[in-house]
Amino acid sequence: YHIYGSEEMSGKSEAIRQRIPDLYLAINKKDSEKLDVKAEERVEITVSDKKFDLPVKIVEELPDGIAGYPLNLPGMMYIDLPSFHKIEKAVR
Repeated sequence: YHIYGSEEMSGKSEAIRQRIPDLYLAINKKDSEKLDVKAEERVEITVSDKKFDLPVKIVEELPDGIAGYPLNLPGMMYIDLPSFHKIEKAVR
């Protein structure tokens, strides 16, 4: 969750909407190197045969093999957890 935007009604206020972070997929540095991506580069995550393209955010505190994403932000897909998904560098 994020302070701004995770609560359903908060995004209706213009002052709050300006503070809502962009969508991202958080991974640690080691996993970003395995995927050959840097911060802000895009990855593709496959969830139940649907593909989503998200920028990478490097979060050192995440354990190896674990990805994080903001919950309840506008435009974020719902992922039933816990679950396993394929993540790869986005092809452009």
